[in-house]
Order: sequence, then C-alpha cells, then structure tokens
Amino acid sequence: MLFSRPFSHFHFTERRTLSVLLGIIVVLLVSGSLHQKWTPKQLTFHIPEEVTNTPELRSRLLEARILLVEAHRKARRIQTRFWLRRILFDIDRHLSRTNKTDMAKYNRTKSLSIRLPEYCPEVRKPGDENQPDKPSIYETTKCEHQPLNEIVTFLINPETFQKGCDLATRIHSIHPYVSIIMATNESNALCGQNVHLYGIPNQISEVDIWYHMAQRVRTKYVLIGRNMVDFTEHTNVDRLIRVLNEQSLDIVGGAVRLEPEGLWSFGCYEVVMRNFTLRFRSGHDRSIQSCAFCDYIDSPFLVRRSFFLTHWQERMSHHVLSFVDLFLHLIHNATRYREVAVRGAQMVACVDVIFHVAGYYTFRDRGLSDTPRSIWLRLARKWTLSRIILPGNVELNWKCSEVNINCSSFTRPGYIVPFCCLQELGHCLVTFLRFASKNNLTTCLTTASLANMIKMSGTLAPWTQELELYWDVYQLKNFVHFARDTLNTSGQCVLSPVEYLTVGRDKNDQCVGQLHSTCLRYTIKSVGWKITLTGVTRLICTGGVHPTRVGILGHWVPTVWNPGLYLRKLYGDDVLIPFIHPSDDFVDPLLEEAGLNGSPDRPCRDTQPMHACLHRNFDLHGTLQFKDILAY
Repeated sequence: MLFSRPFSHFHFTERRTLSVLLGIIVVLLVSGSLHQKWTPKQLTFHIPEEVTNTPELRSRLLEARILLVEAHRKARRIQTRFWLRRILFDIDRHLSRTNKTDMAKYNRTKSLSIRLPEYCPEVRKPGDENQPDKPSIYETTKCEHQPLNEIVTFLINPETFQKGCDLATRIHSIHPYVSIIMATNESNALCGQNVHLYGIPNQISEVDIWYHMAQRVRTKYVLIGRNMVDFTEHTNVDRLIRVLNEQSLDIVGGAVRLEPEGLWSFGCYEVVMRNFTLRFRSGHDRSIQSCAFCDYIDSPFLVRRSFFLTHWQERMSHHVLSFVDLFLHLIHNATRYREVAVRGAQMVACVDVIFHVAGYYTFRDRGLSDTPRSIWLRLARKWTLSRIILPGNVELNWKCSEVNINCSSFTRPGYIVPFCCLQELGHCLVTFLRFASKNNLTTCLTTASLANMIKMSGTLAPWTQELELYWDVYQLKNFVHFARDTLNTSGQCVLSPVEYLTVGRDKNDQCVGQLHSTCLRYTIKSVGWKITLTGVTRLICTGGVHPTRVGILGHWVPTVWNPGLYLRKLYGDDVLIPFIHPSDDFVDPLLEEAGLNGSPDRPCRDTQPMHACLHRNFDLHGTLQFKDILAY
C-alpha cells in the first residue's frame, strides 16, 4: 500500500501533497461519505455519487487531484509514482460521474452551438500483416471542422527576405490559405498571396519584432516559427492543435531537424533553478500521446495568441535570450495550493512532429550549448545566477561581482548561500588547510562547523554563514608565517589583525600558561564571509596516538574521538537534520552563526529571488537534496 512506507521516506513535495490528501480523506470519513476498501495489495476509495455531486466535496477532490499530479511529476521513486497513479485513477473515475440532468443540459448546449470543432479525432489503423515492413498508420477521421486558416497564423522572422519568401511558398504548398506574417527589412516588396509583411523599424529588438507581429494576428492560435527555414508534411499543425486542446496545454512544439545537415534532436529539456544555479538537462519526466512534458523546448511552437502576448510582453524590457527567458518565466510562475507549487503553464514537445530549423552555417543556429558566455551573462544577471550548466556538461561560472550578487544579502536564516560565495569561502578555507598541513600546525574541528561538515560529507553546506577552527596557540610563530607568506595577495582572503581574548589583552604569555584557555583569534575575511581561527592552550582533538580526522574539502582535519556521539550530546537527536528548528528545547547560540537555525519554514522576502529561499524549495530532513548544488 502507498501508506505502508514510512512517511519520512517520501520526497518533501510528496509528503505535503499526501498530507493534504489525508486531510481530505479524514473530512470525508467524518462526514460519513467515504467508504474505504483496504486490501493487503492496494488502496481504493469508494465515493458515493452524492459526494461527487456535492460542490464542496467535489472541489476538495479536484484540489487533491491537482496536488497529486504535481507530486507525481516530482516523485523520485517508481513505487511512489505507481501508487500516486493508482490514486489518481480512482479520483478520476469518481470525478467522471456527472448528474444525468447536468449531462442533458450539456448536450443541449452543445447541440445549439454553431461553432465547429477545431480538429477531427485521430485513429490508429493497423498495417498489412502480409507486409511487415509497413507499420500501423495514424489517420484523421473525416468530420466537419474549422479550416486551419481561420484558427492559425504563422509568424516567421527569416534571415533574409528571399529565404522568407521561399519558406512561405513551402508553407502554402501544404496549407494554401493560411496567413503568414513575415518580418523583413525590405520596403515595398511582395512575397505572394496571404503573406503579410511587417517592416522592421530601425533600432528594434527581436523581442519587439515577435510581439508586434503577434499583435497583428486575428486568429486564436499563432505558430511561432523561430529559426524555421523549411516546411513539409512532417510539420503536422493539425496534430499540434489536437494535442493542445485534448490535454489542456499551453504550448506544443516538436522535434527539430537542422537544415541542411539533417541532424535530428528532440529538443526537450528539464530545467532546474536552485541555489543560484540554472541547469538544463535533456529528457523528460512524463509524456502523453507521444508528447513529452518539457521545461524548455528548442523548436518552433504553437500557442494561443492571447497567452503568448500576455507572457511575451514581460520580455519586452529584457532583451536577452528571449525564448529561454520566456520558458523560465513560465515554469517559475507557479500557483500554490496549500504550500505545494503547481506550475502555471504546461508545455510539451511531440516526437513525431518535425520542425526544420536553421543549421550550423547560419547566424541563428546557436543552440543552448553554442550560445556565447557573454550572452548567458546577461540572463544570469537578470535571474541572479552565478552558475549555468548546459547540455553536454558545459558549465559556465561567474564571480559574485560579475553577476552583481552581494553575499551579505543572504547571510541570514532562511536563505541559501550563493554558489559563488561558497566558492570564495571554500578557497580561503582550503588555503589555510594547506598551510596547516605543510607546516604541521595542529588544528581541531568541533561544534557547529563539525556538524555541518558531517552532514554534507565534507563539503560546504549551502547554508554556511561562517566557519570556526581551533589551533594550538603554542605554535603561534608558525601561524604568523601564514599571514605573511600564504594568503592570497589579490585580497580575496584577508587576515584580520590578531584579537587577544585574555584579561590583559596583549598578555598572551599569561594565557598560554593556563589550561583550557582561549587566548587569541584571527579572522580570515572574504566577500561577506569569515573564518574564525581561534588559538587555545589545549585542543580536545589530540587524544590518542592517532586522533580521529574528518574530511573537509579534500583535507583531513583532527576532531574529537567519536564525532557522532559528541554532536549528539551537544545538539540532541536532531543532529542529522540539516536545520535545527529555533523552537527546540536546546539551541546553542552558535547555531545562528553557523546557519543551522535557517529552517526552511521561514519565508523569504519578496525582493529576493525565489530560488534563493529555503522555504518551499528544500525539506527539513535529508541532505541528498543539496548534493547537486554544493561547491567543491
């Protein structure tokens, strides 16, 4: 059964969704409307007809279905996805019940409508058994429907006027009466019937060109022919309209074929934006009718005119990678139901529809990985990103200063530390660890810094705000060489003047003579970060001939004999939870400095980017969710 697994084993989005579902089930049980059928192998619901006809309860079931669909998209485990599908099947079965009277009203309304359907159904016909090389075919049934030219307009922005006219001729060879709006620099030119020319004004961006062309459209749909150079019967526009309507989608694209090279690719990508990192990954997590759900689509696409104008208008002030920016906006412009984010737009690419686009030998051939770093930089600044990972393991990194990221803006509970800030902090820490290893400087890692390293398997936790290391104060002379010879002369890591912690301040000799005393400290400062290096007379990490050591960024640093027991005594049984909740009975004052009180339940300010917020992006439990965003 779905609920036979421990609740904590689910992904946090799944847990929130299932919590809402369980709440709905409880409401139905209390109302006496739900009869459960529990078996050892499955979970099914029997909901009486009066429940599905009750507006309030039906609304709750519809809400549960929305949440379950989103949980299914984000579920990592096959078993979880299986049971979510089973529950969705049961809910759909009950929601499909409609009162006969309402159905009769619906049929009468439908019969009175004079508007014809926009498409005809599609059927699959088997091939000839005597000719195995001829597979099954899909055919559109014959029905009365609206002509394509009354519902779709093609928008093209060709490289040259002649290439645009050639493309229009190819389109009209398949769809003779469809309207085409073509952007051109030619004045007083003609390009055939049903081809409307849009003269490009001086000093206008590509974003403006697409917007002004779409404004001239009077049909319900537009086909955005980005980079399109040819048109054949394999660009099945009827199929796109059918899928968009049957599945209630917003954008439908297809595969791409580079011309003239003939290189084919699906062009469907998953896009993840977390911790100031944008990651494109080829592939999909769900499909329907041979069309994959995508976060970004490489191809031209079909879209409702009103939808395109609404969302494209927001690109007008940001003339940078406009189509990438559009899809980023769509997948992050999510609606929230009871703390579960449900994306506001649905986009698919159909594998059987081919769009012929410009190949490698034109100036518009640039795919994601071929786009210059300088162009991506402008997008990174807009979305507050310091790293972009493109298909083919192409990784683009920028310093915080290059993308206008102020590290100090995120050094507070509830925020993820920017990747570029972690890199700067890690560089300073590694610089000190190398010096300590080379000069036999005895160091010790304890308290919250040790906890963070253990939780993140020796890497910097993305909520790290500062680190603290202890060292043997008797080796002060060796330590002085660190400031003089080792620190980065560029100023990225700066060692502050010594701070004496004794009563006499500068009477360090008196401190050295006392046991268990903290004598002095230095601070390594980076951009918005600091590493505290505290000199003490006795380190608790030096017990035994071979002290226990833990890994930090590739270096082994001494620590207490049993780190796990030490931390459990210090912080209680929540030691492996990434964030120790502020309401816990015992909270060490160092927790705030180490970032361990940055609970994901704390909301972020609206002025900060959504992907910088722990709230709603990360769970309270587990560290695997951070593995793809760690520095070093």
